[in-house]
Amino acid sequence: MVVSGDHVGTHIDALCHVGNEGTLHGGIQISDACHGGLFQFHGVETIMPMVCRGVFFDIPALKGVSRLEAGYGITDEYLRAALGDTVLNKGDVALIRTGWVQQYADAKAYLGDETGFPGVAASGGQWLADHGVRAAGADTIAFDQV
Repeated sequence: MVVSGDHVGTHIDALCHVGNEGTLHGGIQISDACHGGLFQFHGVETIMPMVCRGVFFDIPALKGVSRLEAGYGITDEYLRAALGDTVLNKGDVALIRTGWVQQYADAKAYLGDETGFPGVAASGGQWLADHGVRAAGADTIAFDQV
């Protein structure tokens, strides 16, 4: 038997999972997009299967620590440095280690409600998008720096 939370492992967020100022990607109004608890646009069922190369970014190893501190922002500079001589190709999947999963046994610490948690900063997200990654993932409850 394997027991885990519902926001770990093979979990993937579709574009309908994130909105900004009441809209989804492409300017779709959230109020128009969700009916009866089901999204009519940008659902996970629209994501094509992924069989592609994964590129691992070990940010704590780069900094010589086992875990990034709460609220730490992973910028484009740190992603470039962690990449080293590896080439990040369009269509690759970026897997980013923060070490934050070490906090998992302490739900309050892991969720970071009082402290925040490490994640990709805006410049890091833009850098990944500019490289055309197919998907990106991290070992935190959410991908962005909080």
